[in-house]
Amino acid sequence: TLSLNRKQSLWTRIEDADRTTDLLGAAAPPTESLVGRVQAYTGGYAHRVAHWSTGAAELGAQFTGYRAPTPLAPIYGRDPWGVAIMLKFQLGTGQK
Repeated sequence: TLSLNRKQSLWTRIEDADRTTDLLGAAAPPTESLVGRVQAYTGGYAHRVAHWSTGAAELGAQFTGYRAPTPLAPIYGRDPWGVAIMLKFQLGTGQK
């Protein structure tokens, strides 16, 4: 996370996880095996909209793009991505 100033922040996250045939549901073979590795790349932004003595509230959004092996295309899609909009309440006296 990078704090641009007291009210704005940017973040990124990279995930890398092995996926097995159990994700294929009814199409899965009887023995579970490794299908491949899925990567997720996320970037986000948040702006503090309120601050009080015991916490703060932030409004933000993040975008995530995925890279998945071909056998998982029916689950993840050909060009998988997602967007999340969030309202975060932070409780505590920590300064930000």
